[in-house]
Amino acid sequence: MAVRRAAVAWAATLIVSCGLLAMPLVAFAATSAVNIQNSAFAPASVTVRVGDAVTWTNRDAFSHTSTSDTAAWDTGVIAAGTSHSFTFTGAGTYAYHCSIHTFMKGTIVVLAVTTPTPQPTPPPTAPPTQARTAPPTTAVTVPPTVAPTEAPTAAPTTAAPSATASAT
Repeated sequence: MAVRRAAVAWAATLIVSCGLLAMPLVAFAATSAVNIQNSAFAPASVTVRVGDAVTWTNRDAFSHTSTSDTAAWDTGVIAAGTSHSFTFTGAGTYAYHCSIHTFMKGTIVVLAVTTPTPQPTPPPTAPPTQARTAPPTTAVTVPPTVAPTEAPTAAPTTAAPSATASAT
């Protein structure tokens, strides 16, 4: 039974680990918020990227809409205290209004998702060239001269002063 539990725990850990490894590869979409309050969109202009969503939340006591001027989206009626979201799939600048209160206007700017431009691989560098050096010179070498040495003696090399030399 303990082996089975250990196997299940190991498998669960493996699955979670694989999921965590894959997370950086996923681009997370963002959500921007627009409040509808005092018969106005706040902020009046929002900038997002393709794939991001905008959520309109009605904080007024009466209904509103978020309706694209080009029919790209229409939330329909957003009742007081409710929200509606729309995900933008194309880059561009989108003007919108409330179809109930046409004086209410806003703009959504959708930026294209940028991908890094691949850079060409630089050509390989040439291997370093050998620096030309002068050819070796031949020099005549003379073996060291051996000076004859005297064999060591048991007698001291310094003589003690003689008794006659000090009696002057």
